Amino acid sequence: MSHRISGGQVREFDRGVGRHVSPPRRAEGLARLFALRALVHSGAAAALLTDSGYARPDVAAALGLEERCPADGDYSRGTATAALRQLLDEAEESAAANPPAFPSPLARNLERLAELANLSSLDRRIMGLTALMRADRTLGAAGEALGPLTLQRVYEVVSDMLRVDLAEARAALGPDGRLHRSGLLCVDASAAYNFASKFDFPDQSFPERLIASDLEPIGLLAGVIARCQPAGLTLDDFEHVKLLPAALAYLRGAIATGRTGANMLLHGRPGVGKTQLALLLAAACEVPLHEVPSSDAAGDALSGVQRARGLRCAQAILAGQQHKSMLLFDELEDLAVPSASGDRLCVGKSFFNRLLEETSVPTIYTSNSVAALDPASIRRFDVIIEVKAPEHAKRKQMIRRLVGDLIGDEAVADLAGREAATPAVLTRASRVIELASGAGAIEPAEREITYRRLVGQTLRALGDKRPLEGAVDGIPGFYDPRTTNADCDLLQVADGLMRAGAGRLLMWGPPGTGKTAVGRWLSQRLGVSLQLERGSTLLGGVVGQTEANIAAAFRRARDARALLMIDECETFLASRQQAQRSWEISQVNEMLVQMESYDGLLLMSTNLVDVLDEAVRRRFDLVVRVGYLKPEQSLALLERHCAALGLPAPCDPARRTLAGLGNLTPGDFQLLARQHRLRPIADAIDFAARLRGESRHKDGPARQPMGFVA
Repeated sequence: MSHRISGGQVREFDRGVGRHVSPPRRAEGLARLFALRALVHSGAAAALLTDSGYARPDVAAALGLEERCPADGDYSRGTATAALRQLLDEAEESAAANPPAFPSPLARNLERLAELANLSSLDRRIMGLTALMRADRTLGAAGEALGPLTLQRVYEVVSDMLRVDLAEARAALGPDGRLHRSGLLCVDASAAYNFASKFDFPDQSFPERLIASDLEPIGLLAGVIARCQPAGLTLDDFEHVKLLPAALAYLRGAIATGRTGANMLLHGRPGVGKTQLALLLAAACEVPLHEVPSSDAAGDALSGVQRARGLRCAQAILAGQQHKSMLLFDELEDLAVPSASGDRLCVGKSFFNRLLEETSVPTIYTSNSVAALDPASIRRFDVIIEVKAPEHAKRKQMIRRLVGDLIGDEAVADLAGREAATPAVLTRASRVIELASGAGAIEPAEREITYRRLVGQTLRALGDKRPLEGAVDGIPGFYDPRTTNADCDLLQVADGLMRAGAGRLLMWGPPGTGKTAVGRWLSQRLGVSLQLERGSTLLGGVVGQTEANIAAAFRRARDARALLMIDECETFLASRQQAQRSWEISQVNEMLVQMESYDGLLLMSTNLVDVLDEAVRRRFDLVVRVGYLKPEQSLALLERHCAALGLPAPCDPARRTLAGLGNLTPGDFQLLARQHRLRPIADAIDFAARLRGESRHKDGPARQPMGFVA
């Protein structure tokens, strides 16, 4: 006996889905009908009915089969099969007379999604069926009884359970169907699974929200689309992006005209503000910006395939809304660039290109690098902008706006030269300080040091192991380059660098003579950030890593227009004639190549000039020797440190003590100033006596110059 209902009855049934033509019946009524159809028409009964009784007594009881044909009565497989068919006949007659509806709020949610995503009546019924299959125990058991299903069997089961032609079911569930293309429901064709597991929703919690929560479509897709937070910067912070006015005009036009395929790509190194710029562009267009997250509600990373499904869902839903919107897809690499190790799945090239072509909501993609993107995909972006780091002064303004008065100018200047110090990192640390301060856990006087420690630990975890400079780490406020015993006029050198905008300097001399302080002073004098690199930050643990780190350091400095200072440069510029391993030569070669091609500001320093390679000298524009302090320089430093520590001005005995010390360095004065916090200095005579003690620990008076000089 055929149980297919007429076309008119099907249409009446459809009208009950989500529109409540008749009062909705209890949820188990519709689920029971689907379960009976699966058991009778799709062959699931074979797993339920055995020769000795019911394999699932709970399912038999829920369907009314146990009551109609008790297992402990006159039971046989044949009588149970007949009873099951009779129950289905009765359910079909009841459905024809009074079409059952999906329960609320499932019905309302289906209707909203259908309206926005342009789903057909059959699409809605398929979504409702698969959602009920996850939620209703009886229907779920019937689906499990079908066993592992091939793709063809899925089409057949849907045809049986919804009473539609097989061709219609195949078209609705196929790759060209609206369900698949919207990302709301896809069939997994990779392997044979049970019925419920063959269907992929936007995220794991979607069926639960669809059935149990009366939400707007954006709320239903909470796992795959999120409203972006406001930007922490302004468009003025990106005035160095020359294409910004054109990009903004393009987006406004795309929104106004409803242009299809409106895609923009923002690419650049981490920390240059690509995401912030996307937020600002949407705000300037006066439309909300939604993003496709990279992790689910549990914090687990989503694959490129999962994020692609989320992007399609977001496109389908946002395009159907009356108000205009924009989308942000951060980290395009997840979608279009497979990882070298194969642990990141991405979508196929043709799929991605089609996704770009069919974009229904203006979408901004961001990427750290476009090198691995397929040229065919790149050509499908209307606007491509490389976002570079702003000038040092502008970046300091951006950071100051983000952190407020939490840190001093020295720390702000230091952060301005670090690519890992992204707006997100700085904002999160600020939020921690605010919450902790509000709870009384941090005293006002401790806010700066705590903030610096928070940011410093984050930067270290991101691979930037340089200490974060602050008020106690930078050069003293009274620093004067004339108290550095250089063999040239440092003020004249700074003026020359300012005029030229580039230059390569080598500074050498004993430890503590102020080489690093000169680098910090130069960066302030020239108005650029200081990127300080040491051997510990550049040396790699595997062959080739050091060379890569050296190249990356020069690249970061070039992008940030920073003064690149490499301390302990003998680590990378030692004589190749004395090398014992091939990688030692390779490191020197890499450093020399980078120096030769570098067109920015470069300062290298060393205590061991004699060990440098013969080819080093001609790479520098100027070689500066920094020696021990002259007597008048030592006296000037003593006067300034005494004033800074609140001590009386140096008297004659202190001056005479200093006059006899020929191997003092600025580092000796700074060391004793730090010791003052633990072992206070009584007066200038005490200060001079301690300097004499430091002098005795050294080999002797300043040595004659060695190696080459400028």
